[in-house]
Amino acid sequence: MRKYLLDENVGESLRQGLHRRYPDMVVWRISDPMTPPIGILDPDILL
Repeated sequence: MRKYLLDENVGESLRQGLHRRYPDMVVWRISDPMTPPIGILDPDILL
């Protein structure tokens, strides 16, 4: 299963489109429940 975390500057329409195209894909967006808060720096979350 693929899992992605989108930046808060990415529109909700991208997440919706990904979910329609790949229903098994999990896509979170910064500030969703249980994700990092808005404004977190990229180096703090990148692997």
